[in-house]
Amino acid sequence: MEDISSLGRFPYEAAKPFKKKTTSENIQNFLQFLLDLLKFLLLSIPIVLKYVKEIFSPAEPKKIAGQLALVTGGGNGLGKAIAIRLAKEGCDVAVVDVDFAAAERVAGDIKSFGIKSKAYKVDVSNYEEVKVLGEEIEDDLGAVDILVNNAGIMPVVSLMEGRPKDIEKILSVNLTSHFWTVRVFLESMIRRRKGHIMAISSLSGLDAAGRAIAYSASKFGVRGFMEALREEIRLNGNSGEIFTTTVYPYFISTRRDLMEKMQKTSLFQRFPPLIPDDAADIAVDAMLDNAISITIPKVWPISRVIFKCLPSRIQDLVREILVKEYIPRIQY
Repeated sequence: MEDISSLGRFPYEAAKPFKKKTTSENIQNFLQFLLDLLKFLLLSIPIVLKYVKEIFSPAEPKKIAGQLALVTGGGNGLGKAIAIRLAKEGCDVAVVDVDFAAAERVAGDIKSFGIKSKAYKVDVSNYEEVKVLGEEIEDDLGAVDILVNNAGIMPVVSLMEGRPKDIEKILSVNLTSHFWTVRVFLESMIRRRKGHIMAISSLSGLDAAGRAIAYSASKFGVRGFMEALREEIRLNGNSGEIFTTTVYPYFISTRRDLMEKMQKTSLFQRFPPLIPDDAADIAVDAMLDNAISITIPKVWPISRVIFKCLPSRIQDLVREILVKEYIPRIQY
């Protein structure tokens, strides 16, 4: 693979075409495929038996008391609820937010449980600030065992709206920040062979949301980031030591201005927003079960499969009924 530092420095040179395989080589490859398939089936037997056993006798949720959790965007809304739930589980909590006053209030609430907590003012979209954060938390509270990437912004911005720097900010806070926090804190998890990374995506990261294109794109990005991260952890030999959980929630009742804008829509009249504490409980419970992903509500995958089986025109009709009033039509 080309070194990233050399990109654009040398003229493009086409690769040599692959040599066409002979009939005997194709037969040999096919036999090797059959052998690999048989090997796969044999190796899958104990895994399938394990899952069958877990269905009838589920494993106990893991214990995280005494571990250190870091929650970005922990000063308000879902982040605050997750931070407090983790404290109730016995975790020390580093509360990270650009709203330092709110982060301090949450840290104060956590300390009332007899748990260590400290607030940090950090823009997680800034790598240098995240790097300094890692050093400060290590000195103040110790090594991070649980990283919760919750920080995000949801301005309702369509494709042709907003300044370029507004779009860049949405993408950097909602997506790029995951690269920076994981880059800073994963190394210690690998060294200690222990850790859990939770990311808050959105149902908009599974099913695209028009009129919020930048937000939806960023949440699809989180989905891809977490799936690739889990695979990289496996390739590095850390499966069973470092876990990942991606959370896909519906709208959560957080910012007052957004909720006031949305409350009269047909969507909210049919499906009211989630309560932060309820969403936090589902998210943390999924993490304690080492679930790879969880949707909130949990029935979403079933309804989504049924919906995707419908003809596209019927799907559009359903969307027209549910989200017609979401945002006024944009004049391009």
